[in-house]
Amino acid sequence: MSARLVLLALLTATLMALPASGRADYKTDYQDGIEAAEKGDWAEVQRRMRAALAENAKPSNRMRTYGTNFIPYVPHYYLGLANARLGDCTAAIDAFSNPASRGVVSGLSKESDTQAREEARCTQMLAQARSKPEPPPTTPMEGKPPVVVASKDPVVTGKPTPTTPTGPTALSAAQIAPIQTLLSRIDQKIDGISGQLRSQPLAGSGDARALGRDLESLKQGRQLLGSNLERARSGGDSQRLGSLSSEAQALERNVATLDDRVSSARSGLAQAAEARALEQARQRASSAIARLDQDLSAANSAGIAGSAQAKAASEARGRLQQASAGSDRKAIESALNALTRASGDLQQAIAAAPKPAPEQLRTLVSWYLSAQYSKAADWDQLERLPDARARANALLVRAASRWHLYVRGGEVDGKLSAAVDIDLREARRLDEALKPNPQAFSPRLIERFASL
Repeated sequence: MSARLVLLALLTATLMALPASGRADYKTDYQDGIEAAEKGDWAEVQRRMRAALAENAKPSNRMRTYGTNFIPYVPHYYLGLANARLGDCTAAIDAFSNPASRGVVSGLSKESDTQAREEARCTQMLAQARSKPEPPPTTPMEGKPPVVVASKDPVVTGKPTPTTPTGPTALSAAQIAPIQTLLSRIDQKIDGISGQLRSQPLAGSGDARALGRDLESLKQGRQLLGSNLERARSGGDSQRLGSLSSEAQALERNVATLDDRVSSARSGLAQAAEARALEQARQRASSAIARLDQDLSAANSAGIAGSAQAKAASEARGRLQQASAGSDRKAIESALNALTRASGDLQQAIAAAPKPAPEQLRTLVSWYLSAQYSKAADWDQLERLPDARARANALLVRAASRWHLYVRGGEVDGKLSAAVDIDLREARRLDEALKPNPQAFSPRLIERFASL
């Protein structure tokens, strides 16, 4: 073994011996960050997404997790969300502003709504922070430069220099963390309600529109709470935290109440949809039974009323009638599927039952089987045949005769070729179930029939 192969083997063994944490890649950090976001652990989200971005900063619509499972890769979005929830609006706006991330997030309904809401909130809070008055400037000394007198006393320089007032000390992250956690729970619940309103059975309904208006009102309350919390934090107003906590708790209760209303509306609409589906299943069952009765009558006329197919169809009819009398939609659907299969078998048996062919058709077939193709190709008794099925078979035989003449002529007669196609198309139109017998017709003709 060469030195290079030995080195490669040693490296492979070393890598395989590393613990799982040592081999974690950006996908692991990203997925762990998503789990942390679901738990509201925004500091962990921040750490994980920064680690993922350090390895792969390119967002994607499809990131393979395992096998054929894919998820969107949008670490900028989650980093921006974590920054916003932790009160760093400048960093949040910076993360959200990544062009490639915006392109991917715009195609994700829930994430797009959340990002838009957090950007609007952070933009408002930053604007409010910038609009605060600046501290007054220091008054410059007037007149001549101060005279310095040698003395043991402190130096006196003209007018005393005014001191710049110090602003309030901002509240720490630990002080506002309880309210931030509460707001994170509210945000998650709001996102969940938004998703329910966009999905069935609520999507597009009047209930969804009414509930959506109430949700918008709660969103505005949430945004106002966030703004007030930021003002209290930056202004060092610890006394305001108590009232903000009470307001956040009240908002959480209101959001929970709306969530219960959404669940109730979903349940009601689902029950109504199930009732409609049950009635539709019963109607389909009734129509299927009526069609089967016609097939059973046709089976009797064909002399196969006692066949296995007819008996199976009759039994399936009885089971479907019994299921339709109940309220189990799935049982009706199952019985309906069974009847459909039995009806198809019966129709095939009816079609296969021997029937005396009309005299004109028997004559045409005899010419074809005796290779009198010219006579069969010129046959024009189509209108004298009694039904569409007989006419379809006659057209197929005439097309086969014309095909033989076309092939024997070197396949150069375009009119004859077109006549073959006309007969085949009309035969298919008259009898969609028509299938040329491979023992009676050439493979090329059968292929041509199938291709039309």
